[in-house]
Amino acid sequence: MIIIVRMFFLQLLYAILGIYLIANVIVFFMMTNNAFKFRDINYEIPFGAKSGFQEKKYLKNPKVRYWVCYNNQNRESSDWVIMFHSWGRNSNRMISRANIYWNKGFSLIFLDARSHGQSGWAWSSKAFDFYADARRIAEIEHIDTPIVHGLSFGSIAASFYAYKYETKAVVLEALPSTFKSMFNDFLKSLKLPKVLFGWIPWFLLRWDYPWEEFSPVNTLSKIKSPVFLIHGEKDTMFSLERHFNLNSQALKANPQHQTWVVPNSSHSKMGMNPSYVKKMNEFLEEFNIIQTQPKIAK
Repeated sequence: MIIIVRMFFLQLLYAILGIYLIANVIVFFMMTNNAFKFRDINYEIPFGAKSGFQEKKYLKNPKVRYWVCYNNQNRESSDWVIMFHSWGRNSNRMISRANIYWNKGFSLIFLDARSHGQSGWAWSSKAFDFYADARRIAEIEHIDTPIVHGLSFGSIAASFYAYKYETKAVVLEALPSTFKSMFNDFLKSLKLPKVLFGWIPWFLLRWDYPWEEFSPVNTLSKIKSPVFLIHGEKDTMFSLERHFNLNSQALKANPQHQTWVVPNSSHSKMGMNPSYVKKMNEFLEEFNIIQTQPKIAK
């Protein structure tokens, strides 16, 4: 009888350990790649499609889908905006935001992050990759000083871009302040106990990436172009206290900045606020961020 009871508890222990290990693998994958690759793959970017001023292209190794949307016939005269979507989503997420720039005459670049949207699967999908792929596209398309606009995961990539390269302006929505807080808050939002899964962010932060240098609280003060920092009042993923407040403090070193806490907005939903378009236009007009007048073709 004692042997049977002992075997039962051993089997129970093995089952619990097995479940724990499987859960860790799933959480680790979710923190390094997109578990929702299947979502919203079939979509089109509307800008320039009807007029023939849109080109759908791929980067290779890995395969990254991007769209080049020219706003006028004289393509060399265009000023550009690069749109960075949020985690688990795709470029379709940024269409309503991009419409603001399109109406002002800007041409647009959309790209799907690795393992997102219409891009191919990759072993991991990081903001470092997202920004690096955007930079490769800018070089291919001869784009020198774009506006960069990012949402959540995309805002991290946009901040990297603005930190390393010259930009005309930067719009950052739902930007985390530090990577340690970002990973820990991700666990918290999934209601996963840190005592069981805290090793994952600890391990990830020891990967060979310049985490400290590229932390938004460090990079924001070094960005030279105008910055608009937007955050939802009721963001439960990246709270105001832990993220927005630290980032807005860092931005004080930049005299060309604006901040906006969007009333009653949850994480990444700021664009749904009725005042969103008005606030964006005020930012662009405040710092004279306008499309250069097209050159007249001879």
